[in-house]
Amino acid sequence: MKLSETSKGYMATVAITLIIGFSFLFVKISLAHAHPLDALAHRFGIAFLALLPIAIWGRNKLSLKKEDLSWGLFMALLYPTLTFGLQIWALSYISSAEAGLIHAVFPLMTMAIAALVLKEKISLIQSLFAMLSVFGVVFIPIMLGAGSDGSVLGYILMLISSLALSSYGVFARKLRERFTPFPLAFFCIALGALFFNLLAAGKYIYSESESSFLKPLLSLEYVVTILYLGVLSSSLTLILSNYSYARVEASKLGIFANFVPVVAIFAGVTILGDSITWIHIVSSILIFIGVLGVNWFKKK
Repeated sequence: MKLSETSKGYMATVAITLIIGFSFLFVKISLAHAHPLDALAHRFGIAFLALLPIAIWGRNKLSLKKEDLSWGLFMALLYPTLTFGLQIWALSYISSAEAGLIHAVFPLMTMAIAALVLKEKISLIQSLFAMLSVFGVVFIPIMLGAGSDGSVLGYILMLISSLALSSYGVFARKLRERFTPFPLAFFCIALGALFFNLLAAGKYIYSESESSFLKPLLSLEYVVTILYLGVLSSSLTLILSNYSYARVEASKLGIFANFVPVVAIFAGVTILGDSITWIHIVSSILIFIGVLGVNWFKKK
């Protein structure tokens, strides 16, 4: 049976959900071996190398018009620069399970931005449920307090990271007539690799540090982690997201992000031993009631 383009878009999104769900765990592991800037430089350097053979093979399709350059730079700023630059700093302060929980508001951000940019409709009751989810996220730093070892800063950084990723998804759909999935993905990854490697190099020059940029790569655990983050979580998911957003409404695809925190929390608790308190449980209940309510009352 031949699958429709919409069905293929949904299948791509399921794969993205699973990969991203485990990515928080791998980012946390990478931070045990390397400075955040080094980890980002390694991650996107490998992501660029993974996409380079495909780019060379299809180089005739990689042309970027001058009028599209500004849009390409804007998309690269959203992803990977802001998305992962803020995410990795957030994970310096909070656990992978907490990051997955915060990421649960991703579909609501996508819905809100899609309403503004793509004019997709949102009902009043959907807005109320969305506000409930937002309160669920805000509930954590309120209960933990401002002096909780930088956790509040971690939540804020993670929220902005999710906002950047949501914006990327909505604009990827808006610009689907300008960019095909792979050229946009390659352009964003290439700029991300350049940006993060320049920052990492500048860090060593400025600090005159004697530590080696390549030292973390001597660890097999770190290499496996960076390969997962670079090849699967960065390169493959970006291609798949561009593919799916070109075929399915952004607000519908955002629903699949509901499963990301489930995977992330499971991985964090079972593998890293992340602790979950009553505050996180109450927060998760509020978030998921809000998300389910938004989707339940979605217009046909």
